[in-house]
Amino acid sequence: MSDDGLIAVVLSTLRKAGWWCARLQSGTAHGGRMKLAPAGSPDVIAIIPRRKLDHVTWWVDATPVMIECKARKGKMREKQLELRAWCETHGVRYVVVRSSEDVATLVLYVWG
Repeated sequence: MSDDGLIAVVLSTLRKAGWWCARLQSGTAHGGRMKLAPAGSPDVIAIIPRRKLDHVTWWVDATPVMIECKARKGKMREKQLELRAWCETHGVRYVVVRSSEDVATLVLYVWG
């Protein structure tokens, strides 16, 4: 499936913003001898660093974010929809990005 090169943009942008992030691969490799992330796993898992909410006392703890990268017209598969629903139920941030503008908005929203 094509992500229109968005995964590289996501990783680069988030790392420049000081986030920790990693690319996840799902399925199997080496003829099935190596198991990768489960089906439906997001393309990127990121951790927003701990940050001050104001300049005096309030801190926001580090927060994990699951990021699914889709081409502009790409559709989510059933397992991806299941994971997104699980994340929403359990308070884990799950974001679908479709453009570099979406990535910029994500970073600005969190830091804004």
